[in-house]
Amino acid sequence: MASTQAKSEVKVQMLAEVRREKIVEEVTTLNHVTVSQLSKLFGLTEETIRKDLDILDNRGKLKRIHGGAVSVSSRIETPYEARRQLNVEEKQRIAEKALRFIDDGDTIFVDISSTVMFLVRKLAQFNNLTVVTNSARAVVELLELNTENRLNIISTGGLLREASCSFIGPLTMKVIKEYNADKLFASCTGIGIKHGLTDSNYLEHQVKSVMVERAEKTIILADHTKFKQAGLVKFADLKDVDMIISDDSLDESIRREFEEYGVSMF
Repeated sequence: MASTQAKSEVKVQMLAEVRREKIVEEVTTLNHVTVSQLSKLFGLTEETIRKDLDILDNRGKLKRIHGGAVSVSSRIETPYEARRQLNVEEKQRIAEKALRFIDDGDTIFVDISSTVMFLVRKLAQFNNLTVVTNSARAVVELLELNTENRLNIISTGGLLREASCSFIGPLTMKVIKEYNADKLFASCTGIGIKHGLTDSNYLEHQVKSVMVERAEKTIILADHTKFKQAGLVKFADLKDVDMIISDDSLDESIRREFEEYGVSMF
């Protein structure tokens, strides 16, 4: 009787592992899935699916987010709404650190990254700050915050890429080239000494490359998960970076390695 029960438990566990493998395949294919989608796909309760996602997240097979999961592959572009839910506390702390490097009267570029959006929401405290961005989300956010008209908000315009609510293309880059910015605040898909700064989308990387060229200082906001990762395309060399602002979870050995390379780390 005990032997039969043990065999039954092993069989259930094997079936669970097969299901989890299929969940990983689904996340990898779609890049972003919800608990509800997986529940319907496998005919299981959402509670069971959540437990599977937690297990797979602990194994490093996917990234758990509120309501679902995203792929761990840095070469695949993660949807903005999914990125926005990743490492929220770390991104908030990074944004707080970044405020120290902005002065009244600055002209800054901000990119479309979810990390930089946490900084964007804090910019209304500055006087006569000019913000140039290709992010439609950032423009809307800044308009709502700019109740005292302290900010000068400049949208690059261009072709609207709906997937990221960003402006891209030749017109966007032409506008950026007309400005000399004091600082660029941007993030990336991956960052490393060998690969430099990388992104997961070719069209977005073109815009960031021009921003790097036109900014006096390039300041990268990157939580600890971005280090020693490589996205699809490089938009800048590490030598182009003046400063990297990360969170306290960044391994000290990585921090020292980048500092020895000549990058200021905060």
